[in-house]
Amino acid sequence: YNYVNASEIYYYLEDYSKSEKYVTLAINLARSIDDNYLLIHALIHKGHILNYLKRFSESIPVLKEGLAIAKQSGEIEVMKTGSKYLSEAYVGVNDYKSALDFQNDFQYYKDSMFNSDNNKIIKELEAKYEVEKKQKEISELNEKNRVQQLASEKNRVLLYASIGGVIALLIIAFVLQNRNALKQKVNAKLEIVNREIHLQKELV
Repeated sequence: YNYVNASEIYYYLEDYSKSEKYVTLAINLARSIDDNYLLIHALIHKGHILNYLKRFSESIPVLKEGLAIAKQSGEIEVMKTGSKYLSEAYVGVNDYKSALDFQNDFQYYKDSMFNSDNNKIIKELEAKYEVEKKQKEISELNEKNRVQQLASEKNRVLLYASIGGVIALLIIAFVLQNRNALKQKVNAKLEIVNREIHLQKELV
């Protein structure tokens, strides 16, 4: 991977000889360790360098190999880039039919990536919507439970107050009844005493 990075750096520094040297080292390394990912990117980058140097007849087989491996691996981004570079290379050798074919492939892969990105965005938005919907449902449920809890507590307080009121009324009724009974007893005793006093007066 360092070879590819070095090649890209030299390419942007416009030292194309060293850029080609390092990308070739990357290709050889990738073949020796059977690293298709490195090989794909190195081949496509080398094809790009050769196109810039107008060595189109050399770039075409390099780009075709990279594109073939990319198709096996399903690397759509690399397939798109490889098709674009191949179209440019075929224009360079005046093979306009092949150039048009690869330009169409480039557009196809570009559209596929766009659709894939759109589908990904749509799925992310749908997922966010579902999460937001669930959170809203949870909030509404929590609010409903809170209202029910408050109503339950209110009913419990009213029940306790009603029971307390009944008990208070019973106590008051009991006290009043006792007072009434005591009053009757006192009145009865007073009546007896009065009768005795009245009898004594009559005897005198």
